[in-house]
Amino acid sequence: MGELWLTVIVAAALAAVVTIFLAFAPKRDVPAEVASTPEPNVVAVGQTVHLEAAHVMTLPMVNHIQETLSAFFRTSDFGIWQSDLTKDNDKFRLHFVRGNWKGDIQARSRQPGEPEPKTRQGNLISKAFRFQTIPMLIACTIRPSPRQLRIKLECSCFVMGPLTATALNSVEADIDHEFDALRAYLAECFDLDSPPDLDEK
Repeated sequence: MGELWLTVIVAAALAAVVTIFLAFAPKRDVPAEVASTPEPNVVAVGQTVHLEAAHVMTLPMVNHIQETLSAFFRTSDFGIWQSDLTKDNDKFRLHFVRGNWKGDIQARSRQPGEPEPKTRQGNLISKAFRFQTIPMLIACTIRPSPRQLRIKLECSCFVMGPLTATALNSVEADIDHEFDALRAYLAECFDLDSPPDLDEK
């Protein structure tokens, strides 16, 4: 019985020593790179990536589709588009251009420019404003048939590094949101039961 109590006393003493040692032992800070590793860039500094997307939607036969498409892009809440005069525009094919370009935006020799930076003179630039300064092109092809209209939307976007995968996905999501706004606008203008589906091609 005496040996049992001795064992208990020794164990308690060792536990107390360990507790005191841990309490006064120097704390080790977790390295910053382990605590928070920044997301790597997928587009390097000075590199330009050309994003392309093509979508098709079908509408019933309606009037003034060219004017309606032009009205949306020329007044888009996501950024005002201009008619692209470097391309042939007619009732079956419409071209639009937006963003910062090197040289005259209406010149065939234009080259993609740099969008607005995240900050300017220490002031944060809004994400919405920066999006509308990204060099972009849109072509609308309108193919009528006896019963419906087939509209193909081709979008080209030129983004410059440095960009992370998250930032790149954000640009693609903003493009999708603008197309969703177009679908809603067409449904409202032509009194459709629901926005036309947008199929990726």
